[in-house]
Amino acid sequence: METSRVVTLVKVIAMAKGEAPSITVRKRTIGMGDVTRHFTLVFPVPDLGLFQRLLAQVYVGDEIEATVVNEWHETGRVTFLEDFRKLTETGSAHPAKELASQAA
Repeated sequence: METSRVVTLVKVIAMAKGEAPSITVRKRTIGMGDVTRHFTLVFPVPDLGLFQRLLAQVYVGDEIEATVVNEWHETGRVTFLEDFRKLTETGSAHPAKELASQAA
């Protein structure tokens, strides 16, 4: 098995509870000719303690430094959020409140 870790700056746009918790983020890249592109990415969060910390510390709209792991197995690639560091306090809605409104 081969493993790589990528640390990247992203903006949190959603968090989903359930059997497979995940975080949805938006990444901005600037390419040749100063062309800006936005990518929406969804990362599973298999560590429930990490997901609870996300819910407690991060708001939708916050920027985080995300550590993402890619593992290549014989059966394919597995990608997941391994850790994060909060960078800003710009979020507008607490994720726990958003998740409660989604359930209603």
